[in-house]
Amino acid sequence: MISTRGRYALRVMIDLAEHADDGYIPMKEVAQRQGISLKYLERIMPALSKNNLVEGVHGKGGGYRLSRKPEDYTAGEILRLVEGSLAPVACLECGAGHNARMDVDFSASDAAQTAESGAVVVAEDGASTLHMLGATNKYGWYQGGYDETDVWYGTVIDFAEAEEREISAPDSLPMNGRVGNLQVDDAQIVWSWSGMLTDTPALVVTDFDRNQTGAVSFPQGWYLAGWAPIAADEQYLYAKGGMVSDDPARLDERRLLRLDPAADTIETVTTWDEYGGQLLGTWDGKLLLTRRVPGADCPEPVYAYYSVDNFNDLKPYLTETLCALDPATGSEIVLAEGAVYTFGPLRKLAGDALWWVDGTRLLRQPLGTNEVQTVAELPQEMTLDSVYDEDVFLLARQDERQVLYVYHLADGTLAESPLRCALKYEDNYVPIVCQAAPGMYLIIEGETAVTKTLTGTDGRQYNISSPVTQYALATRSAILDPSVPTTPVPPGIWRK
Repeated sequence: MISTRGRYALRVMIDLAEHADDGYIPMKEVAQRQGISLKYLERIMPALSKNNLVEGVHGKGGGYRLSRKPEDYTAGEILRLVEGSLAPVACLECGAGHNARMDVDFSASDAAQTAESGAVVVAEDGASTLHMLGATNKYGWYQGGYDETDVWYGTVIDFAEAEEREISAPDSLPMNGRVGNLQVDDAQIVWSWSGMLTDTPALVVTDFDRNQTGAVSFPQGWYLAGWAPIAADEQYLYAKGGMVSDDPARLDERRLLRLDPAADTIETVTTWDEYGGQLLGTWDGKLLLTRRVPGADCPEPVYAYYSVDNFNDLKPYLTETLCALDPATGSEIVLAEGAVYTFGPLRKLAGDALWWVDGTRLLRQPLGTNEVQTVAELPQEMTLDSVYDEDVFLLARQDERQVLYVYHLADGTLAESPLRCALKYEDNYVPIVCQAAPGMYLIIEGETAVTKTLTGTDGRQYNISSPVTQYALATRSAILDPSVPTTPVPPGIWRK
């Protein structure tokens, strides 16, 4: 059986072959000619590009072209790439087996969708699975900012070019000096503005050339959870929001919203009660969210404007649950529970598992099971910072400062990193920003002062000096060995 994914990959390759003399072909042209969703094509192309079947150029005038002559390809080669094995039974495939390292099976599915990377997973029936938008995609790391003229913009650190570039915000977003949120996957940029008090939230979806592809118009008096994560599938976005209360005796409504940017519609999937919770991630076609559940001995809460007056007093009486919600049916199951702030700060969601440190043990619990697996015994007490495809980053206290450790999943080695903070907030500093590729990371190397000449309201020019973060791309080897060079990322001249 050949899936929709396989058929579409063949049609894309045939289309590129037919237009091989036209240079780089934008995917929207292929989508129009073939009658295929552009979003879905953009989820197929990374696999073709990564395996050198096509070459891609990002940005204006970019697109894809064949990397070889058309006659050098076979249908079998393309199908094996996007479909995997063509054997009718998995056990007939040569080399099938299990990773027997330690007591953990680190399968490809576990690493395919990490909370940090926001990677997109595509189902075999042609529909994309639920996934989290993130700060990174295959192109780079994205963040929002604003300049002295109160203009909101976005920046991207381009992993391929090792440079920082500006992305101007869509014209339809508010320009009021307060930065919004920027989240991405490999197909779209979601620009969102939370709204504050009397401000109305805004959400606009663009492609990577800043062409608007959708938007959601929120009613007056609504809010969108500012920096909270957003989930996505082929059609919808899922985000926390609701209605703002201006009554000190009544809390804001907390809803999990299903947003359709193409149709500009809003639906409520579920609600949170007064104890709150968050949208955390996705798993097995379901939305992962937390809820705070009071015990039988929990005292009556006393509420203040926008907050729980006695929340710290209430914390000992609350349990935090991690739940899996089916957005299609509304059914919900509890996967795990712990104290308040257990999930996210202490237990990290990565792939299909929760990860955390208990004293000197690095632990992992596959979602949907009660099995807690010991990944590694640590030489001292540590805390978990982040989990990526190949590495786990841990922190330990030494001589009143934090020290970074790298645990390499492939061989089980643990090594101390010499990276130290060059910034003023050293005590809470972690130099790893995000994963640029497996084994490659964007890091902070320090700060430098940049001077800009600005014109004041009086017409005079002023020289303003501001700190600018210095970024670099570093391999795991460079993180562990200061003699291994990193790749500096030149800062954009538009930055403050």
